[in-house]
Amino acid sequence: MKSIIFSTGLRYAALLLLVTDLSGGSPTASAQEQASATESGGEIQTITVTARKREESLAEVPTSITAFTAETLKDHNIQSFSDYATKTPDVSFTYGGGPTGIADARTIAVRGVSGQNLFGTAGATGFYIDDTPVPGSLDPRVVDLASIEILKGPQGTLYGESSLGGNVRLITRQPDVNKSGFGYMADAGMTSGGGSPDGGANFIGNMVLVPGAVALRVVLYANHDAGYLRRTYPTDPNRPGGGNPFLSVPRSSSGDQGAISSGGGSAALLYHASESLDIKLRVMFQDSKDHGFPATFAPLPQFDPQYILNRAFDVQSFATDTWTMPTLDFKYNGSGFNVVWANSYFYRHTRDVEDSSYGTQQILTGPVYLVTGLPAQPYLWDGEHYHD
Repeated sequence: MKSIIFSTGLRYAALLLLVTDLSGGSPTASAQEQASATESGGEIQTITVTARKREESLAEVPTSITAFTAETLKDHNIQSFSDYATKTPDVSFTYGGGPTGIADARTIAVRGVSGQNLFGTAGATGFYIDDTPVPGSLDPRVVDLASIEILKGPQGTLYGESSLGGNVRLITRQPDVNKSGFGYMADAGMTSGGGSPDGGANFIGNMVLVPGAVALRVVLYANHDAGYLRRTYPTDPNRPGGGNPFLSVPRSSSGDQGAISSGGGSAALLYHASESLDIKLRVMFQDSKDHGFPATFAPLPQFDPQYILNRAFDVQSFATDTWTMPTLDFKYNGSGFNVVWANSYFYRHTRDVEDSSYGTQQILTGPVYLVTGLPAQPYLWDGEHYHD
């Protein structure tokens, strides 16, 4: 079986849950786990992957893969990149490696292989939604996915030069041309130390327009995760020592730092032209906002997390990320070969506002302040970027 691929592009918690869905699946597994279960006489469901651009058993793929099935995603409440990346062996990620701020600066490494060009647009780990490559810093909400596949080791033959270390693939559910249905989910809860309620909801609908030939699948979702950090700052930063967070002066605070809100969806129209040819037109979109950096600081050598962020000035950091991606895919299954032609247009707008007063603090506090009498000054870094 051969595959030919064409790709073009312009470039602690309490929980209340209500759910009904269209999905099914089986647990996450690796090829080695599947093989050992078979040898011991246990019965397991075959895990199907598409790492080589065709459906086949995970146990038969001659490469290391971690696969999250639809059932695993649901059972472990996996909703974002950090949820599945932290559960995958040999996968690590960092923030701040690029020139663009929080929203567009995540770098993924598989087996320690990492890298990024000068513009932060390509690294050593590929990131795909179905057959469309997207920036590795993107964090699509995990809704209506058939599976997530993390391929380890060089994948350049099928996925290009940006997959030297490996590849992360989000496999979406396709429209069903034979059966209509819908699913929905709503949840609410509270996070220990959180500054706001947690909650979210999604809707998935599949409509057969022409039985056996045409179907439309619509996905809509919204989610909010509370922030568990608190930022403090001087009540009067202009008083002597007000710009120095280490001096004892009256301070105010703001909670819910690190809260994340997101919303989006997709609409996919599938034309099953024949048993061999499928044509799919889809539009995906998402809008998200980080209310401050969503992680604690843990300075060395103690490496103790700091849940209170002492700042010299009242500067609220945040990051927004809005993107839209229409795609048009053609898939032909021939006798002994497959052809995939994926066309896409990707548009993204990110903005980061950060408190960069550390520089003036380092220069204008301590002995320098005693000489000049000039307190540290607030410095706001505002970065805005467009990608298409």
